[in-house]
Amino acid sequence: VVFARSFCNAGPLRKPTRGRNESDEAFRIKNWSHFESMGGDFLVEQHVAGLDAVRWAIDQAPVVAHGQGGWVEASEQGEVFDHHLLQFEFDRGAVLVSQCRRIAKGWNHTGETIHGTAGVADLATGKIHDHQGNLILEAGRPYSSKAATANQQADFFRSIRFGQAENQVNEAAESNLLALLGQQASKTAKRARFDRLV
Repeated sequence: VVFARSFCNAGPLRKPTRGRNESDEAFRIKNWSHFESMGGDFLVEQHVAGLDAVRWAIDQAPVVAHGQGGWVEASEQGEVFDHHLLQFEFDRGAVLVSQCRRIAKGWNHTGETIHGTAGVADLATGKIHDHQGNLILEAGRPYSSKAATANQQADFFRSIRFGQAENQVNEAAESNLLALLGQQASKTAKRARFDRLV
């Protein structure tokens, strides 16, 4: 793997609402996705799934991230940005460009693409092509995010029932740290080093 792209572009977050006589604590709990302390920002809370897929494919430790984020929809400003654009650099030279955004009327796309020395894998379609565009491999069943999630959950529960559950705590922690590295780079607009994060 030499290069990867990960997208998590979707519609806007639900607008925060406050009930009459609602306490600050109740307001924060009800509108958790607007507060970093509650949901971690959608880069960490949602886009981590795409970052996890790329981290697994790259199989390298991140070294540094840099990028930016902010608010396109100024009326929705809060603790969490509505967009992030990041570049992650890995220890053996691979680069990941990550784009995630939550605004109305934008280009919505979620998926990951892995560019390697022998071809390109589009994880969203389940296809791998060589550099000449020839199909090398195709997933055995059509892709849909709903079906993929259902299959993943069914496999997970089946593994528990038959005593074959995998302990993926380390992998989950690494992916969350990757997302937190990106969040730090985006929030500070500086190069964030992984070795200073952990």
